[in-house]
Amino acid sequence: MRYFSQVWRLLRENPVLGFISILGTALAIGMVTLTVATKRLIPEGDFYPAFKRDRMLFYKYGISYEKADTLQTGAYSAARLSSRLANVIASITSAECTSIHSVYGSNVVFQIEGESEETQTEGIMRDVDVNFWKIYDFHFVHGAPFTEEEAESESKVVVLCRSLAQKYFGDSDPTGREILIQYIPYRITGVVNDVSGYLTDIAANAWYPFSRSASKGLGHPVMGGKAVDILAHSQADFPKIREEVLRKLQEYSATLENEYVSPNGQPEPLRAMLARGSWAVEEPDLAHLDLIFYLTVLIILLVPGINLVALSYARMRRRLQELGVRKAFGATTRDLLLQVLRESVVYSIIGAVLGILLTTVAVYTLRNVLFLESVNDLDVTFTLPLSTLFSWKVVGAAILFSLILNVVSMLIPAWRLVRRDIVYSLNAKR
Repeated sequence: MRYFSQVWRLLRENPVLGFISILGTALAIGMVTLTVATKRLIPEGDFYPAFKRDRMLFYKYGISYEKADTLQTGAYSAARLSSRLANVIASITSAECTSIHSVYGSNVVFQIEGESEETQTEGIMRDVDVNFWKIYDFHFVHGAPFTEEEAESESKVVVLCRSLAQKYFGDSDPTGREILIQYIPYRITGVVNDVSGYLTDIAANAWYPFSRSASKGLGHPVMGGKAVDILAHSQADFPKIREEVLRKLQEYSATLENEYVSPNGQPEPLRAMLARGSWAVEEPDLAHLDLIFYLTVLIILLVPGINLVALSYARMRRRLQELGVRKAFGATTRDLLLQVLRESVVYSIIGAVLGILLTTVAVYTLRNVLFLESVNDLDVTFTLPLSTLFSWKVVGAAILFSLILNVVSMLIPAWRLVRRDIVYSLNAKR
């Protein structure tokens, strides 16, 4: 506690330099944490209900070439998967589970029969197969998912998110009751906790059945609006799954008259899928993207770090007389350097706490800016648990880097100053 009192006294004596030093540390830690969180931790993290993405592969784009273009040098067609192609990919047997679901949710109107139009609610509805509930770990507040029989018979059944169910039914169990969706009655089979709008491919206000059997021969051979999520037994099975998918595509392409389907690196892990972006036919160069990412993080750390060195040196110059007085009263070089070391640690701790607080506030108050595309695509709740925002390894590395900069930038000038004659220190001008 005595050390904090000393730092508080120094801050009061040099408020500008002290505040800027702490703020510089906070901004360095906050910016690194925010950069890693927005680019890696949140997009690739496991949070409700997507807790298994580390052993998942994703196939999203149906890409086809003319059969004469065996080198893939000419024009191509690319879009989300058609139901026909999705069924081909999802039929593999080397994975633990596969799921077909729509990529784009439908904008619909919800209403209870007999109530006025003022009670209507606009929301997102998405069609999913029964395996969707096996791959993603939804928490059912009431009821259960629709059954395979209900899906294959294309029954008018639906699973609602909790916030929508509470609006019309309160906290009571609505399973077995009906809700109008686009003025068509659907029987409610279950209610799940809301999904964060950040998970744009699976979030919705309601989910209804997609029938694999009824959709096998329907639609365009390649292009549509579906995606296939593949859950492997382990990451070691990824090569085997890709080989089977390639074999299935070759067999399917043989049935087409003018085109053949190219996987172009699909199915792929989460990071590659996110890096591919929209309509990207070429496989992403993850090594190059990683290099750019780590260089960005390094620059974010170095820029305020260089400023910290200059500020710390200026602050130590202003304290030259104080060090001279303490040395005159018997303080050893070791004592003075330990004091400087403790001060730099305290400055780093204060800056780290402030940086974490600033990062948290920034994410939750500026989320419509930081996650503009993801949040605005879906009219569903935006939530992110703190576990996806902070990796204590990243925060710890940032704090350690800032601590080293603070210690070095304060100890080096302090070492030079305390080794000088007492007379020089006492006569130094502030």
